[in-house]
Amino acid sequence: MRRLQRVIPVVLAAALAALVYAVASGITGSSPVNAKGLPDLRERVRVAAQGYDVTDIAHYHRRANQFMGECMRSAGFRYVAHTPPADPRLSLGLTEAQFSQRYGFGISTLFDHQPASGQRADPNLAVEALLDPAGQRAYAKARSTCEQRRDETVGDPPGVMRGPAAEGAELTRVSDRANADPRIAAAKDEYARCMTGKGFAARSGEDLSGPIHLQVEPYRQAFDTLLAEYTASGRDVAGLRVADVLDERQLARLRHIQQAELQAAAADGACGRWLYPVAQVVHREYLDRYLAGKD
Repeated sequence: MRRLQRVIPVVLAAALAALVYAVASGITGSSPVNAKGLPDLRERVRVAAQGYDVTDIAHYHRRANQFMGECMRSAGFRYVAHTPPADPRLSLGLTEAQFSQRYGFGISTLFDHQPASGQRADPNLAVEALLDPAGQRAYAKARSTCEQRRDETVGDPPGVMRGPAAEGAELTRVSDRANADPRIAAAKDEYARCMTGKGFAARSGEDLSGPIHLQVEPYRQAFDTLLAEYTASGRDVAGLRVADVLDERQLARLRHIQQAELQAAAADGACGRWLYPVAQVVHREYLDRYLAGKD
């Protein structure tokens, strides 16, 4: 999972525009609804902006797994409860500063991380793999149907929003207006000057993280592919590490990327004092204005 706290200002851009675009169920009754029956967008944004913690996530997955198990059994298939790994920073119990020091942005440093809670890979891949081709097609169709019903009944994980494209465009517009505020432009200038002094050409954390994502993607894909293959064959993946996938040359390159990420994150942490507090205040203002119906 891509970490956003440093990469994009938190309040609106990270908390809303960058999310998979109905906040978890619970907004019903007198709340206005749109054509799809979802509560009014502003009400859903208001709930999403309140944040969430690991307890909220665990509660969601208990309900979601119960629903999926019952739905798949009614379709004649076995389903194994699956809880994806939580955000590593949350599961590791680290502060932002501690996480940054140890793992940078968490892009190249954690894709083979063994989570303390949650499952690395979906065990239902192995269940599906045991079926013949026709059975696999039927399983996939049943699972897709159950997942859609789950989303409609249980809702989505805390902090996740889903809705029509027009709603996503509306949130993007609010975020773009905040980003165009002169205060953020001035803050980015200060950030850039600070980063230049540390040997980096960047006006935001996104400028730093983007290239890292591109560089590490082939290694991530190779690891994820082997992880899926092991899971489908029923092999234990708990001990699988990136060294089991990459050759020595690739590992050396990855270590170089990891070191560069740690250095970039350290510079971002030092220079972020010029940008992130300002961006948070500005995005909060635009978000509050939007929620009040003034934007």
